[in-house]
Amino acid sequence: MFEFDIDENIVAEERLIEDITNLNTINYQIAELKMIKERVERKIVSDMKLANYDEKGHVTSVVHDGEQTRVVGKFKVKVKTPSLYKVDTKEYEIVQSQLSKEFNPIKKSISYRVDKKVLETIRAYASTVDQDLVESFLILDYSKPAITLTLNV
Repeated sequence: MFEFDIDENIVAEERLIEDITNLNTINYQIAELKMIKERVERKIVSDMKLANYDEKGHVTSVVHDGEQTRVVGKFKVKVKTPSLYKVDTKEYEIVQSQLSKEFNPIKKSISYRVDKKVLETIRAYASTVDQDLVESFLILDYSKPAITLTLNV
């Protein structure tokens, strides 16, 4: 009976090694395909004259900010070329008082994030009343599990 358990563990371990090896191969293939896909997408966008790229493949400008749809052969091609703006907050703080309110494009917002270390402390040391209070406004959701493989050489 003891030998049967060892055999089962060996088979399970071999299956796990095979699955991890397969996943590693798939990850490599996906990475290669993503690079090819990005290269082809850049070429399509460039050929349609919707954006310009530098030698490293980074967008240097877009012809149209938004979305365009074209029929090419038997395909309907929808290309989104958004412009993304970031705020240099230090510079903005310096010049914001010089802007009139109607021409100030920046909207300030407040964001909330959960400090997991404080949450662990609450769960370990806080009273039941405090724990219940905190749990009343927290919503727990789960992300898709992520697996990262690295070669153990």
